[in-house]
Amino acid sequence: MPDWGYWGDPNEIQLAISKGSIIGDEYQTEKLHTHLKSYTYFIILTGAGIVTVNKKDVRVERDQVLEIAPKEQYCVKCATTKPFTWFVIGTIAGNKDKIIFD
Repeated sequence: MPDWGYWGDPNEIQLAISKGSIIGDEYQTEKLHTHLKSYTYFIILTGAGIVTVNKKDVRVERDQVLEIAPKEQYCVKCATTKPFTWFVIGTIAGNKDKIIFD
């Protein structure tokens, strides 16, 4: 995933911040995952895209915030308007909070 970053350590602070983007045609869809106790907030900076949440495609666009509640399964699926860039702010509930599905 081009232009990807992550900040946060569950042993230091109960907050994680990450960023992502889909600029060109190269994008490997992230794996479907969930957090058992953490909330996740997508803040869309530019463009538009699809985030799959609980097997439903949710269209998001610039200036929107999407809340993902604990135990909801989600992943960024694709961009519909490029460049598609976002920040994610999430609460952290420990190292074993995230579950990745195959």
